[in-house]
Amino acid sequence: VNNAGILENKRTLTPEGFELSFAVNVLGTYVMTQSMQPLLEKAAPNSRVITVASGGMYTAPLTKDLQLSEEKFDGTMQYARNKRVQVALTKKWAEMYKDKGIGFYAMHPGWAETPGVAKSLPEFSE
Repeated sequence: VNNAGILENKRTLTPEGFELSFAVNVLGTYVMTQSMQPLLEKAAPNSRVITVASGGMYTAPLTKDLQLSEEKFDGTMQYARNKRVQVALTKKWAEMYKDKGIGFYAMHPGWAETPGVAKSLPEFSE
């Protein structure tokens, strides 16, 4: 289960120079899933990869500026873009591995008030 999800309201870079939300939400999901491919193939046809997305993704289109570097940083927009990319990656993986017996799925868990949501989106809990 890919359940990476961080929403930072301030633009922060990792030591490698990636925007932090992008690094966790997109690069982390990608690297983990790609690293697991040999094990997923070995366990096929019972292999499943579930990516926890967010309905928030519908507020942002896919873009080439994955690190939100070309405009004023907006953590909520970056989170939405990241979740949109996670779903696009999941769709691509489903196409790439359909003949290998690995299922790829994305799901939105519903809206829930969590400590992370309260911190990142205080207006959500008002």
